[in-house]
Amino acid sequence: MTAIPPHNLDTERAALGCVLIDPRAVFSLLGAVREEHFYSPAHQVIFRAIERMHKRGEPIDLTLLAEHLQSHANLEEIGGPAYLAGLEAYVFTTENLPAYCAAIKSLWRMRRGIEAAREMAADWQSEES
Repeated sequence: MTAIPPHNLDTERAALGCVLIDPRAVFSLLGAVREEHFYSPAHQVIFRAIERMHKRGEPIDLTLLAEHLQSHANLEEIGGPAYLAGLEAYVFTTENLPAYCAAIKSLWRMRRGIEAAREMAADWQSEES
């Protein structure tokens, strides 16, 4: 049985939802985390879309993000419009975004550490064989 790597999907949802609640939060989000820091593939897709829209100078809100995801054939991949709209429910205040980002990055570091340890163990076992 394989253990599930450390992650917190609610924290990831809240971080992404902050941008939907307050588009100015995009600066904090993009300055603190990267796509690969997210555990959920759907959240990676949403982050990538937010990043792409921001780089193009496009405004970001729920409707425009959904349109962007739809135009790139990613809307259904992330769970559809209902999933995207539900991200806002995880946000109590955008002031917590730095804490969300710190948690996301910390969990990513743990996952990386676990993966590195697994690789070292596999290398050690192959050397012993």
